[in-house]
Amino acid sequence: MKLKRNGFSLVEVNLAIFVISIGLLTLFSLFPAGLKEGEAGHADTQTSLFCDYVLGTIRANSMAVKAKDWDNLSSPYNDLLYDLPGTVNEGGNRPSKVQYPIGSGLYVRYYLDIVENGDLYGVRLWTASGEYGTKILKEFKDSAEMYYTELFFSGMP
Repeated sequence: MKLKRNGFSLVEVNLAIFVISIGLLTLFSLFPAGLKEGEAGHADTQTSLFCDYVLGTIRANSMAVKAKDWDNLSSPYNDLLYDLPGTVNEGGNRPSKVQYPIGSGLYVRYYLDIVENGDLYGVRLWTASGEYGTKILKEFKDSAEMYYTELFFSGMP
């Protein structure tokens, strides 16, 4: 009389474990990519909010800006632009950085440029997230996002 054994062989068990482990490794490899994309999305949102704040403030105050002040508007210390403490100006031809939102420990690097065409002023703002990066303006502009708005200035004193 021969005994009948029920169950799986060792080869079948090892094959099942192999298939499950491949599936779990694939699933776990998606988590770092998801976290990285989440951080990138947060940084993009942060820089977009900063640009909206700066360009909106410039548009709201454009009628209060005197003609002689448009040349100095790109200075981060000019009160006509916005009031953000902690702005670090690294020179007129280099990107500056600011902590935004204030007290968050998150930084936005930016460069503001005003282009005059008669009574129409174009305001270009290049931004990138993070505290560190290139200080060469051309490289910064090539890698940063540019936001643009136009303002009409009536020439009032």
